Amino acid sequence: MQRINANYRSRWITHQWEEVANKDLLRSSALENIGFTIIRFHDDEVLNDMSNVNRKICFYIEEYLNEQTTPLIPPQAGDTECTPLII
Repeated sequence: MQRINANYRSRWITHQWEEVANKDLLRSSALENIGFTIIRFHDDEVLNDMSNVNRKICFYIEEYLNEQTTPLIPPQAGDTECTPLII
């Protein structure tokens, strides 16, 4: 079994994380430039608290719609609030 220097492994993990974070920022920037909004969640939230993730998404949508002066999509009959995602 080959031993890996903990310092080397730490630098490798940090480098990998930095690389992933930089790519994530580039993707986010590109999406925001064409009009998307990025909502971030921790892995733990998505895996263990999906109802709260859904609540946060619905809250964002409701806030966004309240800020719009001219709706982009006319509301349909019965569409008065965000419908929870059922998984």
